[in-house]
Amino acid sequence: MNKLFMKTISALCLFALFMLNGIVANAQVYDIVPLPKSVNMLKGELTLSENTIITCQRDNADMLRNAQFLAQYIYQQTGWPWAVAERANKDVVSLTLDKKIASDDDYRITITTKGINIAGKTPAGVFYGIQAFRKIIGADANKTLPCAVINDSPRFPYRGVHLDCSRHFFPISFVKKYIDILALHGINKFHWHLTDDQGWRFEVKRYPALTTKGANRDQTVIGHNSPVYDATPYGGYY
Repeated sequence: MNKLFMKTISALCLFALFMLNGIVANAQVYDIVPLPKSVNMLKGELTLSENTIITCQRDNADMLRNAQFLAQYIYQQTGWPWAVAERANKDVVSLTLDKKIASDDDYRITITTKGINIAGKTPAGVFYGIQAFRKIIGADANKTLPCAVINDSPRFPYRGVHLDCSRHFFPISFVKKYIDILALHGINKFHWHLTDDQGWRFEVKRYPALTTKGANRDQTVIGHNSPVYDATPYGGYY
């Protein structure tokens, strides 16, 4: 009796471990940064295709911009021409507003065998849902996604990052890429440091010397509190 009991317990443990491994393997698909508040796995999976259509309220400028942003990202990554429409019957990624969602930056992503819905209380919430979706599909959108419901909300309403372009000038291409990375990680405030004794970085037409003189220096000290200069000119403004 004891041997039969032990065999039964062992079999149940192995079965539970097998099921748990399957659940964890699927959940790891959505183990993104920042980690969502909840990921509830569903049965089935969805395979993305080049024929997918993004639907949204076309009379809402912010939602339309969200849809166009997602379509552009997919095209850049895969070459797939995801179209943007008011509605579609199949192969759909729908962007919707849901007033039942608690806060402005919260989002919900629902993945079923019939399609994907990215919802937010506001267009900002939908935007952050799109950022999470970008991380889910990664660099290659040609993949199969386990069905799930993903809910997330930021812990802090103010999520800021600083970039000091006064002491070290960065070109516009870098600043744009930097902001894109911030958005990808849920940052909603960008502190752009543009003026200091090291350089004046934005144009004021009434005071041209701010950029003709204030945005340039002939050389920079090498190291800290050193009398040695590198003799390399620095400059730039926006």
